[in-house]
Amino acid sequence: MAESLRGRRELLERVLEPWLKGGIHHVGSTAIPGIAAKPVIDIVAGVAGFEEARAAFEPLGQESYVSDPHRPGIAHHFAKPSRRLPEMMYGLHLTEEGSDLWRERLAFRDALRGDADLTAEYEALKFRLSHEHPDDLEAYTHGKRAFVTGSERLWHACWQVSAFSPVVGSGRWPAAALPQATLSP
Repeated sequence: MAESLRGRRELLERVLEPWLKGGIHHVGSTAIPGIAAKPVIDIVAGVAGFEEARAAFEPLGQESYVSDPHRPGIAHHFAKPSRRLPEMMYGLHLTEEGSDLWRERLAFRDALRGDADLTAEYEALKFRLSHEHPDDLEAYTHGKRAFVTGSERLWHACWQVSAFSPVVGSGRWPAAALPQATLSP
C-alpha cells in the first residue's frame, strides 16, 4: 500500500499544485496500523482557498475523481472511480489548511496511531455500526461522527499528540494549531 500511496500523493500534488497548501495526508482507518478498515483510502489535501479550489474539479475529473458532496461548505469531497462504496478506492477531501476539518482529521489519525486502547474502542464501534447499519452509509458515518466529536477521551488523546487545547463538551473541535503532520502512509 505504501507504494500506491506514494504514487497517489505524487499524482495529486501534480494535479492540485495551483491550489495546494499544507500537503496531502493519508487519514482514515487505512492510515491506522492494525485496525479493520473498508478498502477505501481516505486522503485530505490542504488548499489555500476553499472557493478557489473549485477550479480543481475539472483536473480531478480528468483523473477519474467524481465529485461526491459530503460536508458542503467545509470540504470538496471526491470519490474515485465511483461514489458507489463497492467500487470506491479513494476518498479525497479538499479543505483549507488549518480549518476545523483539517485539524480534526489529522489529530484523530495521530491520536489513534498513538493509543492502542482508543483504537480498539473505535474499531469496536465501527464493527457495531456496520452490523446495525449494513446498507446505510450515512447512519454508519453519523455514528462514527458522534465518537469523533463527543469523546472526552479522544480529545485528551488528541491534545497529547497535537498541542490541542480541547474545550470539552463543546461538540466541536476547537481552533488550535497542529504541528506539521507526517506524510507517512
